[in-house]
Amino acid sequence: MRISRVATSGLFVALSLAILSGQPLNAAPTVINFEQFTGMPFENPAPVPVESRLYDQLLDTAGVLFTSGSSFVSVLNMGPDHATSGVNTIAGTTPEGVLTYDRSNPVVISFFEPGDASSPSTVNFVSVRADLWASLQPITLNAYGLSGNLIGSATGVDVDGATLQVSVAGIHSVELLGGTGDVAGVAWDDLTFDAEVPPPVCVIPAPASALLVMCGLGAMRAFRRRR
Repeated sequence: MRISRVATSGLFVALSLAILSGQPLNAAPTVINFEQFTGMPFENPAPVPVESRLYDQLLDTAGVLFTSGSSFVSVLNMGPDHATSGVNTIAGTTPEGVLTYDRSNPVVISFFEPGDASSPSTVNFVSVRADLWASLQPITLNAYGLSGNLIGSATGVDVDGATLQVSVAGIHSVELLGGTGDVAGVAWDDLTFDAEVPPPVCVIPAPASALLVMCGLGAMRAFRRRR
């Protein structure tokens, strides 16, 4: 029996829909509020204790790494009246591992394949909120591509949990710049970014005939060979 090209195309479309069914076009954004960590006191610069150091703890689940002047950022317990959600925020560190709010040691957040720091990845949207203590100083979010080039930037004023966001394709890392000095600095909360959408996989609903086991071009070839 010979199957017409129209029938073949229809069958291929149906197969493609079966393959892609259940695969969302856009995954929900990831929101990190840092509540799962132990925050240190935020009032005065001090060496960051081990339990308040954030580096790769979210690599496996969210694909993000955090660095600053040292190889980690500080997690702060600011209380419910100062964090924009919960009680915890993050801030920078000096090369000596001391808490700092100064923009000379910004918070840097980089994106990777979850669980693999050797495989850089990108996102298309990043936002973050400043804490609720208004320093009235300028704040900045810079976004960089895989080659380290600046591809987007947002600026604002540190007041009432101000939100900074950048929406541009190919963001590999962002840099959060607060105020100057440690007395009137800025801590950060509610990091949000779009989740990486995995490539579609071949999912054939059961029961499947021998013909539907093959995906893509293999399926088309199978149909064309039927006589």
